[in-house]
Amino acid sequence: MMTKNWRRSTLVAAAALLFVATACSSGTDNTQPDPKFVDTSIFEAGGHVNAFMYAVPAEMARERSTVVSGEIVGIRDGYEILEEGAASEGYDVREHSVVLEIRVADLYKGSRADLDSSGSIFVTLSRGAQQEGVVDDEGGPSTVVPVSAFEKAIPLGSEVIVMADPVQFSKSANISVIDPNRGLPEDGVLLAGLHPQALTFPTREGGTSAWGNGWTLEDVQAQLDAAF
Repeated sequence: MMTKNWRRSTLVAAAALLFVATACSSGTDNTQPDPKFVDTSIFEAGGHVNAFMYAVPAEMARERSTVVSGEIVGIRDGYEILEEGAASEGYDVREHSVVLEIRVADLYKGSRADLDSSGSIFVTLSRGAQQEGVVDDEGGPSTVVPVSAFEKAIPLGSEVIVMADPVQFSKSANISVIDPNRGLPEDGVLLAGLHPQALTFPTREGGTSAWGNGWTLEDVQAQLDAAF
C-alpha cells in the first residue's frame, strides 16, 4: 500500500515550508553536496510518500516487475498532471515530473523487452506542484524544483539499483496527463520511482540511500544475485 501525501489543501503549507528551509540554508550553513555522490534531498521535491518500507532489498524486489542495476546517463523533463479544481476553489494544481535514464548493467528481474534500443530504462520522479488560476495571475504557491536542480544533484554516471513497476496514470474526470511520453524515446517504458526505496544509490558514508549504512551497494547486488 502506497499513497502520495500530495493534497491540494496542503500545497500552501508545503510551499511555506520550502521557503523557510531555503531561507535557513542560505544563512550560515555553507555545506555543499559532494559531487561524487547523489544529493538525495532532491527527492523531497515531490512531497512525502506514505509507503510500506521493506526490511531487505530481496523482499521489495520480489514485488516489483523490474529490478536492475546500472548508471544514470540522462535527466530530462517529463509529463505533467493537471488536477482541475472545483469552481468554489478557484484554482488548479499542476504537478511536474522528471525522467531519469538508466543504462542497464545487470538485469535481475524483468525482460530485455522493457529496455530501449540503447539498453536503458526510464524512471519518473515528481519535481513538485504549482497552484494555477489564482485571481492575481501571478501564480500561486509552488514547490516545483527545476530539472537543472536534478541535474546538479544526480551526477551522470552515478551507480543505481532500480526496483520499480510501470507507471499507471489515474483516470479521473478532473485529472489530465499532459504529454505522458515526454522525455521518453519511442521504445521507452516509463517506471515509477515514487516509492522511497525504488532507487538505491551509494552514500558517502559507505552505505546506501534506500537501505542505510548497514548495506553497501555491493551487499544489495549480492542479495539480488542470490534471489534471482
